[in-house]
Amino acid sequence: LTVFRHAPSANATLSDLVVHVAPGRAEPTLVPTFDPSTLDYTVDIDYHDEAVLVIPTVADDQYRFLRVNTVLQRSGDPSRAYFVKPGGMAVLTVSVTAEDGDTVMNYVVVIRRGSPSVEARLADLLVSTGNMTPAFSPDVYLYSLGPLRYDQNTVQVTPVAIDPDHERILVNGARQPSGSISREIEIEDGYGNGAEYTLGNGTVEVMVWAENGMTFKTYRILVTRQPAPISADDATLRELRISPSVTTRLIPSFSPLRFDYRLFVPNREPSVSVTPVSNDINAYRLSVNEDEVGSGGTFTTTMADLLAREDVMFDIEVRAKSCGPTYEPAECVRNHYKVEVLEYGPGAYDGLLHTLSGNMVDPGGAVRVMRPFPVPFKDPEGFLESLSELRLSEYDMGKKSSQTEGFCDNYLCADSVIDASLTALKIQVAGTLERLVGDSSIPTSALPNATVQYSPSFHNETRFYVADVSSPRTEYVRINATAASNMITGIRINGVSSDSGVFSADIKLDYGTTVVSIVVTAGRYEIQSTYTVHIYRPLNTNTFLADLS
Repeated sequence: LTVFRHAPSANATLSDLVVHVAPGRAEPTLVPTFDPSTLDYTVDIDYHDEAVLVIPTVADDQYRFLRVNTVLQRSGDPSRAYFVKPGGMAVLTVSVTAEDGDTVMNYVVVIRRGSPSVEARLADLLVSTGNMTPAFSPDVYLYSLGPLRYDQNTVQVTPVAIDPDHERILVNGARQPSGSISREIEIEDGYGNGAEYTLGNGTVEVMVWAENGMTFKTYRILVTRQPAPISADDATLRELRISPSVTTRLIPSFSPLRFDYRLFVPNREPSVSVTPVSNDINAYRLSVNEDEVGSGGTFTTTMADLLAREDVMFDIEVRAKSCGPTYEPAECVRNHYKVEVLEYGPGAYDGLLHTLSGNMVDPGGAVRVMRPFPVPFKDPEGFLESLSELRLSEYDMGKKSSQTEGFCDNYLCADSVIDASLTALKIQVAGTLERLVGDSSIPTSALPNATVQYSPSFHNETRFYVADVSSPRTEYVRINATAASNMITGIRINGVSSDSGVFSADIKLDYGTTVVSIVVTAGRYEIQSTYTVHIYRPLNTNTFLADLS
């Protein structure tokens, strides 16, 4: 009997090699086409395909080992998924050891993943009424629309993105699906008639973010609206000009249908002027404190003049066109705009010192209590500095204010104990979770220490803001609130004490909107101001499983 023992096989080739994207079963093209004798291959996958796996089949069933990137596996079974960075590549090495244990063949597959698109333009931008000028073009970013009819007080737009995989579209700050009509955007009223008129204005801002989450384009439409026809009974003002305009402040800003105002005037100003402009240029009569000035006429007075009248008020009366000499006053359509004049700065006091009205014969006339200017309104540094120089004869027994005593509550000055406002507000990313398989790329604006933008721009009188972090992986932010005065009692952010001008402790963000409340308490603890910030964290759309047992 003769027994033959065959030598072990030295066949270490593959009979097949298939690449799949993961998740899913799509098969990208293997270049070149698989051949057992060809060892090097390239596969290109789309940006949206985040991972790949391979299914290697060994030609000899008696093979010793099969490895994919050193991980043992069985012939014909899929490997684990291998993640590929956007715009990057991964190398998969399929190693086959033949039955003899010595012969090894290595098949190398280079996987190249595409980069996210940087296309952030619109293919079209439609408006609900009228025609934009110029006609829409993806590379033109500023348009005009109008003037619309006076009764057309809103406009809607339909933005259509060139890239269907764009990251997002915002219309005036609100998220907007491509190809759908936006919410209604209000356009201000126009006023006036004849040569004296003002168009209503509005702006539509469409911001488009590309697929990469960083590249964006902004399209703006400047919309105008015709003023409504004016009736003979119109007794409103179109405009109210104040002089000097640099140092005075009209609170609130003028609006034709608001009739009560406060006008803050520095004590150092020798006079103040008002110039009312009627909405109807044919208004019958326009007067200030019973002195007829006409539309566009100027009325000038000093504080002494006002006090001599025992009032500190501008009473601006507008009588409509229908008011003629044949009408009785009771039948006439009239409006009164009341402007209370208040001094501020050195020489204007509240409580301790008063300005007396009347004259030398009757110095004990009606007492006018002057109030300080409530908060600085972004005044230039030189102007604020000038207010700290008190006239020697008026305060503190002839001594100048040192600005260091810290008990200034009678006028606008540095470090007032009645000032509970902020001068600056910063938001910064404090913590970002690591990116997982299936997550969108994390932009640099979402990484720790990046500045979080908010709107509107900071102003010490604006108390509500909206911020939007750019990635759902951003989990913590910190806030730096700087008080206007060094004499504040303290700042609390969501109930936690924080120093002025220093970043707070980390604030955890929920998915969706997190409300952050910043409470500033002045040196006089009964005086507080609250600033509120709504911070939006996008919902996580990752659909990959972390584990499957």
